[in-house]
Amino acid sequence: MSRGWKSFVSPFITTSTGLQEASPAQIDTASPFSPHRRAIPSDAAPADDPSTPAAMAHGDRMTTFEEGERESEYGYVRKVSGPVVVADGMGGAAMYELVRVGHDSLIGEIIRLEGDSATIQVYEETAGLTVNDPVLRTKKPLSCELGPGILGNIFDGIQRPLKTIAIKSGDVYIPRGVSVPALDKDQQWEFQPNKLGVGDNITNGDLYAVSLQDL
Repeated sequence: MSRGWKSFVSPFITTSTGLQEASPAQIDTASPFSPHRRAIPSDAAPADDPSTPAAMAHGDRMTTFEEGERESEYGYVRKVSGPVVVADGMGGAAMYELVRVGHDSLIGEIIRLEGDSATIQVYEETAGLTVNDPVLRTKKPLSCELGPGILGNIFDGIQRPLKTIAIKSGDVYIPRGVSVPALDKDQQWEFQPNKLGVGDNITNGDLYAVSLQDL
């Protein structure tokens, strides 16, 4: 079932002394580009509903946490310069870690760490990113996936399958923040298993089966 969206206007403004309640004259509710206007799902639960996801506020920006996510897994944007973003609150992050930047979950990679700040290379268009937007740590490196189905497919530079994205989006352009598995997990392949038994230990890089794929 599709979800509609409705506008939400923040009752606060950011000043040099912190957050203050905004007067009606300070909130431009008529403009869709007002910095106080937010979009929330029309079927979202009320703020006092115990089923509402936890939230974290930085300034007048709010980040909602999906099930299984914790506040400690988030930082927030401090600076945006083209495709490079600097985020604070990133203590414990690792070099070359995959992160999701902003409310559109743009793909990024940590390229520098200094204290609890991280410099992030974003591999998508950063237009619209704002200070205090959320940065989600994935706790895994940016990597490619190898396996049956990679031959004959077409990927972009971060291994997003272009044909699959075009079919699902109905557009020739890649939507911002799109998340599609590099390889189809539902397709089955014939394979020849190696001589491994139940209880044998295997690790990354071990060859445990061979699949012959036709182009």
